Amino acid sequence: IISKSDETTIQNCKTIIERFAKSEGYTSCKMEGQSGTYLFEMKGKKPAFFYVCSRNIAYKAKCDNAYWKIAQKYDLKNKIYDYWKKTGKLLVIQGEQVGPGIQENIYGFEDLQLFVYKIVDAITKKQLSFDEMMSVCAELDLPTVPIIERGIIGEIMPDIDAAVEYAEKKYWKKFADGTIDYNYTPKAGEKLWKDYCQHEGVVVRTTNFDKDTGIGCSFKIQNIDYQV
Repeated sequence: IISKSDETTIQNCKTIIERFAKSEGYTSCKMEGQSGTYLFEMKGKKPAFFYVCSRNIAYKAKCDNAYWKIAQKYDLKNKIYDYWKKTGKLLVIQGEQVGPGIQENIYGFEDLQLFVYKIVDAITKKQLSFDEMMSVCAELDLPTVPIIERGIIGEIMPDIDAAVEYAEKKYWKKFADGTIDYNYTPKAGEKLWKDYCQHEGVVVRTTNFDKDTGIGCSFKIQNIDYQV
């Protein structure tokens, strides 16, 4: 129904920027968490069984894990079903789960959070474009991964060295009131890992990316200096 969310590291596809230099794309923060997928399986012409999935396991029965807690918190079963009734599109939602019990909860969240990065229509098997995903998430009140910028890929990062430097200079900071600036610009005198933190890396995608049909591209730039 939907492919796994593996992202190729730019060091393993060194010509990808050259190939897609003139394509419109966007960059997003690579959140420190675990991937989760939420979907219905069709029975005949109607959605029947709701699953929540880790990267390798589908949980049909409700259980006490982070995947089901996220599904309940964001009311994903009802939102996906109601959207199908309204539009005929059966959404498969994929996102990063972040919070207590996951990767040391480096952001200090008090409860589990979901950051959507991919939506597929299970009926047509097509991945929603960037604009479609953002529109659907706004309509369903679902947060997306933090978007850094949108533009022509070759202008954002002309080559692999520029791409690595780009990732190394993406920071986040949590303020006293609990809010987080995911695209933070350090101020004079502030110290890395004390006053602000680096991201694990960034993800780059063309706005029309569809992994399963081979349209566009998607890759991650790992920050080699990253530490938790």
